Amino acid sequence: MKDHEKLNVNSERLADFGLKLEKELLGHTRYVYCLDFSPNQEYLASGSADETIRIWDTRSGKEKRTIEESYKELWGIPVRFSPDGNYLAAGVYEKLKLYDAQSNFNERASCDAHKRGIQSVSISPDNKYVISAGADGEIKIWSIPDLKLVSSRMAHSSEVWSVSVSPKGDFLISGGEDGSFKVWKIPSLELFKDVKFHILPIEYVRYSKSGNLFLVASADATVSVWKKGEYNGPYRLLKGQLGGVLTADFSPDERFVFSGGEDDTIYVYELKTAEVIYRLKEHYGDVMSVVVSPDGSFLASGSRDRSIKFWKLSF
Repeated sequence: MKDHEKLNVNSERLADFGLKLEKELLGHTRYVYCLDFSPNQEYLASGSADETIRIWDTRSGKEKRTIEESYKELWGIPVRFSPDGNYLAAGVYEKLKLYDAQSNFNERASCDAHKRGIQSVSISPDNKYVISAGADGEIKIWSIPDLKLVSSRMAHSSEVWSVSVSPKGDFLISGGEDGSFKVWKIPSLELFKDVKFHILPIEYVRYSKSGNLFLVASADATVSVWKKGEYNGPYRLLKGQLGGVLTADFSPDERFVFSGGEDDTIYVYELKTAEVIYRLKEHYGDVMSVVVSPDGSFLASGSRDRSIKFWKLSF
């Protein structure tokens, strides 16, 4: 495979698509577990297995702040900005932490949240709640900014690996080691739907910007894309990766899905046709996180090779 391979499925409808490596962000000493853009795209937050959270200036590519934490597990620190940009939430092993983005990311609140570690965090669109998912199989909802427990649920029979809140804030998707994804009502955590489609664990879940679609990335080397409210089968099933899919994200216009995983490669799918249109192999380890900037102009990827790559997108 070429490092940059634009596959021969492109036609006039794809003539406007482009992707170019712009910069590489170096500093982490162990693998990069999670990435998230601030809503104004000024910052990129990265959580790593090296016991740090780093805040990067997206224009210069330089570090603005390194937050050192004590961490006791092998995976890394999940991070998520609040939609208003005021806070950054992080799962630091068994502690849930909230940092104030308006005061140089100083710690605002902290609480003991999950036994055996936090795997994923998400924040409601009204900025009222942080949702945490743990290796203990539980999902919990916490108030912002004081991190008081609102509700909790034993959600999966084993570890919960990913959660995502709908843009309207009415539903939450969770995926876990048991291979199922579940849809929950917020903030009650009443179970709305339990779907078993993939044959191996669910690594990652994500709503699209509109909330009309959500994706489920699996260790079975596929990404299923679902329409909201339709659970009999996926709208599209994206295939082509040569190993478990660890991460994925939509373009804001929902034309494309970007994914990465155990074959060290970033894949770009055209959602309309479910075809792979691009393969990018610039990393030298598992692609642990891919995230598209809010305006769709950039893609950031984080890897087991300890690097973060910053890609310029054009549609």
